[in-house]
Amino acid sequence: MPRVKKDPLKTVLPKKASPRTKKKTSSAHYVLIIMILIAVIAVLAVNLLDYNPAPSNVQKEFAHEDVLPAEDKQTENKNDDIKDDKKEDKKENPEEVTVKQVKVKSFFISVNEESGKIKYIPFERDVPAGNDLRESLMVLSKGLSRDEEKKGFLSSIPKSMKIHSAVIRGGIAYIDVSPDISHEAFGDIALSRVNQIFYTARQFPGVKGISITINGKKVNSIGQDGRIIHWPIRNPL
Repeated sequence: MPRVKKDPLKTVLPKKASPRTKKKTSSAHYVLIIMILIAVIAVLAVNLLDYNPAPSNVQKEFAHEDVLPAEDKQTENKNDDIKDDKKEDKKENPEEVTVKQVKVKSFFISVNEESGKIKYIPFERDVPAGNDLRESLMVLSKGLSRDEEKKGFLSSIPKSMKIHSAVIRGGIAYIDVSPDISHEAFGDIALSRVNQIFYTARQFPGVKGISITINGKKVNSIGQDGRIIHWPIRNPL
């Protein structure tokens, strides 16, 4: 049989791919590209979800003070409510706010119209607790109420007189007053002023006498009459 001669070009050149093979290869490339794109998109999405940038210093500096987070606003409102409740409690319970009061006696004058005899009558007053002696003497400077004056009671103590200090040492009440104690203190008026102070001080336990000074200086008389007084006195004048 005669030999069939092979075409040398067919032996050297590769065989052409069939149309089916080309289609399969192209589809595989598209699927791979799509999968890569999906993976890239997934990674970007995760990064975006986790990204939470901290506010810059500039933003912090220019943040408005009145703008508070919701939680801070709730806390602030609660604090305001508590303060308002405390204010209302104080209004409803005034005893908790007021200073403790004590009762003292301050002695004023009653004059018998027929005989002219002077009596020293105690009037009870509520004063802040603390230096009860000084507070009772300050009542003398404040004077009587209108109703008490209408009933005929008097006071020889001028309202301008100040009580600088009042302490008790060794049974003596040492009282320092302003110079007003001598203002227009003639005759019995000067004596009455000293006696009002004397009786008022004697109400306190342990007080046996008084010694009066004016602006911290010792004086031998009260008023313009020049009557000598030897301090301390242990009896009314």
